[in-house]
Amino acid sequence: MRARRPAPGDEERYLALLLDPEVSRWLRSSPEAPFTRSEADSWLTGDLRHWEARGFGPCLLCDRADDSFVGRGGLRWTEVAGERCIELTYALASERWGQGLATEAARATVSWAQRLDLIELVALTLPANVASRRVIERAGLSFSGEVEQAGMTHLLYRLAL
Repeated sequence: MRARRPAPGDEERYLALLLDPEVSRWLRSSPEAPFTRSEADSWLTGDLRHWEARGFGPCLLCDRADDSFVGRGGLRWTEVAGERCIELTYALASERWGQGLATEAARATVSWAQRLDLIELVALTLPANVASRRVIERAGLSFSGEVEQAGMTHLLYRLAL
C-alpha cells in the first residue's frame, strides 16, 4: 500500500468507506443508522484541517498496484478520558479485510510516529472487534484498560515511543 495526504475531491472515497456496513458497525454507536454524505464530508474536512494545523493526520490508503482505494489510516489528535493524545487510527474497506493490510498500515503508522518524535500513541477498539485488537497488538501497543468514547465502551491500548 501507499499512503497519501487526503485532498479536496476525496469525498466519494470517504463516503464509500463510511457507507460500507461492515466498516460502519465498528465506527458508530448506532450502526443501523448509515453515515450521511454530510458526515463523510465532515470527516474529510476534519482530516484536511488536521493536516493543515499539525503537519500530519489521517491518510488515504491505496493499493500500489492499481491505486485503488483501500481505506484510511494514520495519526490524529484526540481526547480520551479527558486526556489529549495522538491516536493510531485505521479503517479499511471490508473487501480488503483479511489481507494483512490493516497490520501493514498500523506498523507503518507507528514508524511514522517515531520519525515525528512523538512520545506516545493510543489506539481504541470495541471489545468485540477481535481482529482490530490483533492488529493493534501486532503494531506493538499494549492493553491499558477500558474507556468510554463516543458513547461506547472501548479498549484502550498505548505505546510509549
